[in-house]
Amino acid sequence: MSKVSIEWLLQKKITRAVVMVQKEFAEKLTGNREHKAISILANYGFEIKFLMNVKKSNFYPPPKVDSVVILLKPKKVLPKVLISTVNEIFSFRRKTVRNILKHFDITFTSKKRLDDLSGDEIIKIAKKIIRN
Repeated sequence: MSKVSIEWLLQKKITRAVVMVQKEFAEKLTGNREHKAISILANYGFEIKFLMNVKKSNFYPPPKVDSVVILLKPKKVLPKVLISTVNEIFSFRRKTVRNILKHFDITFTSKKRLDDLSGDEIIKIAKKIIRN
């Protein structure tokens, strides 16, 4: 649910959003855990600021995980096609960028994998796919 909510917010013209999410998901958003499509999109579209931890013991009945409150300040509104293209790129996670782009009939010489690329490079590839 959190991924869908963040993708929805990325498409809206908002001034800011304060949201509470599972701690593990917040770590994905900030890219501290691993390279994921949602972390690329969130960091491209938002300035993300950690506000506070919320322990599971603060709830009744307590959930199984801790939460965090984060502030999302938009940098830009993302079109749905960009979001879906980045998600599609990540469905080919283990392939090289060259083989991913072959799927979209684009010639590319790099043998790098998605994990070797920066978020901005992945966004550029997604935009290239959209233009093609």
